[in-house]
This record gives sequence, C-alpha cells and structure tokens, in this order.
Amino acid sequence: MVKFFVIITASIVLSIVAGIYGIFHDIVTYNISSEYYTHFKFIEFGLMDAYGQPHINILQLLVITGWVATWWMGLIAGVVFGLFALGYASTRIMITSIMRAAAIMIIVSVAFALLGYLAGLVSNKFQIINPADFCNLSSTVKYVDYFNIAAFIHNFSYIGGIAGIILGCADIIKRKHTHKKRLIINNLSE
Repeated sequence: MVKFFVIITASIVLSIVAGIYGIFHDIVTYNISSEYYTHFKFIEFGLMDAYGQPHINILQLLVITGWVATWWMGLIAGVVFGLFALGYASTRIMITSIMRAAAIMIIVSVAFALLGYLAGLVSNKFQIINPADFCNLSSTVKYVDYFNIAAFIHNFSYIGGIAGIILGCADIIKRKHTHKKRLIINNLSE
C-alpha cells in the first residue's frame, strides 16, 4: 500500500516539476519567437480574442500554455517510473530510483530542446523544413526563421520527454538487476 502512495506522490510531484519546466520553456522560447505564440500557441489554446488580442498579459499566457502543455508528461512519467520501480523490496530504494529516473528525464528533455534549437538553425540555413508552412502561417509571420526555431525546440522537447521516460525506465531496470545481484551475493557470502 505504501508503494502505491509513492507512485501517486511521484506522479503529483513530477506533474508539478513538468509544469514548471513548461513555464520556463515557454518563457525562453517566447523570447526567441513571440510570433510562435501570438500566431500559433495562444490561438491553439484559445487565449486570444476574435481580434487577435490576448485576454490577459503575456506572462500569464505563457504560464498557462507552459503548464497545460507539459504537466501531463510528469503525470505519465510518475506513473510509469513508479510501476517500473515497484519490484524494489525497499520503499527508500524505490523513491531514490524514481528520483534518479526523473532527473534523467529532465536532463534528456533539456538536451533535446538544445538539439531542437540547433536543428532549427540548420533547417533555416538549408531550408529543409518550415514549420510555419505546416501551420499555413508563412505569409502572416514576419520573422519566419525565429518561428521555426521555436517550433523545433517545442517538438524536440516532447521527443526528449519521451526519450527521457524510456531512459529513466532503463535506468530503473538496470539498477533493479544490480540491486538483486548484490542481495544474492550478500546472502551467499553469509
């Protein structure tokens, strides 16, 4: 029963962490391309009026979009990491394992966001992919290159979140097998 409480707690905590990550992520990418938000994200989230004006100030909009776009990744990560860590005999080791997996997920997500930035630069230079075209916004966006970089960062961040969950689970499995081997060796040596 305690372990299921750990899973619920991990899911809540990781949802909050993911939401905060999303808020900072959106603040950073807004500074790269405000048009990514004013021509796409704020509209996607229904936060602009019929005249294309925001309902509230920009920082509040970024908090809303950042939170709503990412909190659920933390929820998924908490549940998945918790289920993978259920096999530990000790609750303390289970919690440590989940925390380590969460750290891996965050690091991988940030790394992928940085790769997204680089991919956006390369894509702009060689005109490989134009995300503004996919949204039918190329004619209305003034700074298309910056819009594309912000779009690449966002898309790569989601890929990074998924990759981070997979790598976090792999770490839990690896540590679980290492922990079981140590227990077996300790029991044999007694």
